[in-house]
Amino acid sequence: VVLILSIAAGIYFTTRNARRQGHKIWDSTARRLVTNLMIPLVAGGFFCLALLYHGLIGLVAPTTLIFYGIALLNGSKYTYNDIRYLGICEIILGLIASFYPGYGIFFWAIGFGVLHIFYGVSMYKKYESKS
Repeated sequence: VVLILSIAAGIYFTTRNARRQGHKIWDSTARRLVTNLMIPLVAGGFFCLALLYHGLIGLVAPTTLIFYGIALLNGSKYTYNDIRYLGICEIILGLIASFYPGYGIFFWAIGFGVLHIFYGVSMYKKYESKS
């Protein structure tokens, strides 16, 4: 539910912002961004299913952080360079989390919560508050 709401909010705000600035929403750059994000995310999703199948539940949280970080790093070529650093932080956090398999929810809170809030605020200040 959170994923669906996050995607919907992202689409809504991106569309609204693009229309205000007179930009196209779906162009070749957007398609490349989505493709470059989805390849690692889908691969990571299937890998997580394999981990679950083999009973390695404690490694699912670190794996999601790592593959999400790889997806951000891969997609950062088509968006702000700051996304690259968020991806690197997610990968590092996932690698650290792989040594603490019982604390997945804690690392998810840091990776998908704290890091996103920090980057969201810093990117807003850097790019949006000036306009």
